[in-house]
Amino acid sequence: MTCEHIRLADGTGMIVCGSKPWPRSKARCVKCGQIAEQLCDWKVPGCKSGTCDAPICSKCTTSPAPEKDLCPKHAQAWAEWKARRSA
Repeated sequence: MTCEHIRLADGTGMIVCGSKPWPRSKARCVKCGQIAEQLCDWKVPGCKSGTCDAPICSKCTTSPAPEKDLCPKHAQAWAEWKARRSA
């Protein structure tokens, strides 16, 4: 059995053990191209998962609430929604 130590974007770590090596994410951030650690959580009714799921890195994400991440496109939509609501 092989075990791998993995460091998450928030600084916490985890150990994953199994008969095969843990596959590294190959998804790239939609904005900068770096390895993506998060997926966009913007609600998209037409998607199977119910959310956008665009890959985003920790530097390019916008977090409107704890445990929520938005891609640049949906961060802009969020800002526009807030502006309309406050007007």
